[in-house]
Amino acid sequence: MTAIHPLISKKARIITHEMIRVARVTFDRVTARRTGVIFYGESRVGKSRCARFVTDQLREQFPECYVEFHSVRPREGPQRLNLFKEICHSATILPKERVDYFYHLLGHIQTVLAGVECGQFVLVLDEIQYLEPADFHQLASLYNSLQLKDICLTLVGFAQPDILKTLSGLKVTVKPQLIARFFADLNAFHGCRNSDELATILRAYDSGSEFPPGSGTSYTAFFWPQAFAAGVRLVSLAELFWQEISDAVSGVYVKNIPMEHLCETVLNLLLAQAVKDSPSLQVCAADVSQAVKTVNLRTFCDAK
Repeated sequence: MTAIHPLISKKARIITHEMIRVARVTFDRVTARRTGVIFYGESRVGKSRCARFVTDQLREQFPECYVEFHSVRPREGPQRLNLFKEICHSATILPKERVDYFYHLLGHIQTVLAGVECGQFVLVLDEIQYLEPADFHQLASLYNSLQLKDICLTLVGFAQPDILKTLSGLKVTVKPQLIARFFADLNAFHGCRNSDELATILRAYDSGSEFPPGSGTSYTAFFWPQAFAAGVRLVSLAELFWQEISDAVSGVYVKNIPMEHLCETVLNLLLAQAVKDSPSLQVCAADVSQAVKTVNLRTFCDAK
């Protein structure tokens, strides 16, 4: 079976300035055994990919901690969702018989951290804006129960700006204990903010990537082998990319380029120019402009 290029399958991991910043902030909070931190930002700026990246980095950098990832489901419709059942499902620890999921998860955490002095459970929740006040009460109960077992809970959340409405609602209903515990550390999450950050992203296509695995071939070299061998690099187009994309965005996405559209734009350019690959390949402003138009970035921004 022929492997699909990770750029096409959407499985490529391009490390951005923001991902590194968020990872460092998270490491700081985990090291200090803080209650938690929430990162919030607009749609498509790369929060979910960053949440996965941070989870992987936490597992690597903090092997003594138990790190779990879960993407929260929308709380819509008549059915009441059980947060702890969802987390157990994500962790593949669903019980074989009917039990209280709170105590099932609590027991599992204790088992994983058995023998670890001052254990720590780090829960990474993506789409945390979907949680309702009752869910935060449940998390507070888990926090308290773990404390009795000398285990610290650190919550790392990723959310849409709607999380600020949740915070406002908690203030109205006077829930200072939940605010202090889970909303004391709110961090804005950004997309690509300037041409320097964009250059770093494009440089990853040129030299910080590889496909097929073990080949030593970067993403740029895979699509443009002759041009790449002749010295053509995507990073040299950073200013051109920034200008064309900046002209297409509006509103909350000005100097906050959505990563999803940025990556699609780069892929469109790579594919469009692949058929023209040669040692003399030249990419002009019209080529980049067409790649930007193809992802309908302007329509996306206007809809916000």
